[in-house]
Amino acid sequence: MLKRNDIRAKIYLMKILVFKKFSDLVETAGQKIKEAINQKPDLRLALPTGKTLILLYRKLIELNKKGQIDFSRVITFNLDEYLGLGLEDKNSFRHYLENNFLKHVNIQKKNQHFLDGLSSDQEITCQKYENKIKKLNGFDLCLLGIGKNGHIAFNEPGSDFNSRTRMVELTSETIKVNAFCPVEALTVGIGTITDSKDIFLLANKNKNKILKKAIYNKITRDTPASILQDHQKTTIFMIEED
Repeated sequence: MLKRNDIRAKIYLMKILVFKKFSDLVETAGQKIKEAINQKPDLRLALPTGKTLILLYRKLIELNKKGQIDFSRVITFNLDEYLGLGLEDKNSFRHYLENNFLKHVNIQKKNQHFLDGLSSDQEITCQKYENKIKKLNGFDLCLLGIGKNGHIAFNEPGSDFNSRTRMVELTSETIKVNAFCPVEALTVGIGTITDSKDIFLLANKNKNKILKKAIYNKITRDTPASILQDHQKTTIFMIEED
């Protein structure tokens, strides 16, 4: 049995792929997502936002246009959303996903699920979203980025590892990093993310410092992404140091 403080043993459970160029990282991640969908056409896929993911979404669009991926049965869930923003707001995550990915591939509208940042009752909205995920038996594959403070989705430092979809207050660091950022958001919880059968975390070189902290140091709520050390099947896609 693995001991919780055995870093080397835990890291062995995590697959770490290191690339010289981000274009190679994107190519490999795209191919692995293609394989996952080809093996399970009705894949339940959790989608993040952020600059790091844009090139991956472009790769998936390219593979779809070439007929190498069929998204017609894929079911998607967005991982987070700013409170108070909807589709028409260019700063909303739904707007990001629609314009950078969803409207360019053949994912059926009925299979696209979003957190509603405009809801008047956030608690009910989050509970319904969580229930929908549970009804479909969770995510098959959850794509992730990582924040500079180690957050995944909008699960900021201090988040409970068993947390579920909920409203959160964003840290001053997150607000400062983002060009536009309200102080509150809705997010899928860490517990919901780690229930995913498979997790891909993509990080560019500017995230190497926090990424190494997350995967090589102890598991701590101060670095939310560190919980992935204990996940059954996580793959890290990262860029090597100079």
